[in-house]
Amino acid sequence: MSLTLLFSNLFTRTLKLHDCNSVERLINVHIEKLPEGYYLATSEALPGLVAQAESLTETLEIAQDVAKQILAAMAERNQLIESFPAIADEFDCPLVLTK
Repeated sequence: MSLTLLFSNLFTRTLKLHDCNSVERLINVHIEKLPEGYYLATSEALPGLVAQAESLTETLEIAQDVAKQILAAMAERNQLIESFPAIADEFDCPLVLTK
């Protein structure tokens, strides 16, 4: 994996999730740093995914939990979740570093 340092306050992050069949999936998440200092995560790929916290790391953890809950609800209703690609053998992903 390559290391990408984040210099802007607006970027897209990819969440790694396990679906009900234990297949890892990628879901793009849009991250925005709000003027109040909080981070907000949303996803066009997974409507209903909204997470907010004081740190980027906590926001991503919450977003992953929310995404898992949404996917579980979709699975209960027999809705397709195959639209989220399985993780490839190789891909780039930003790494968030804190001081």
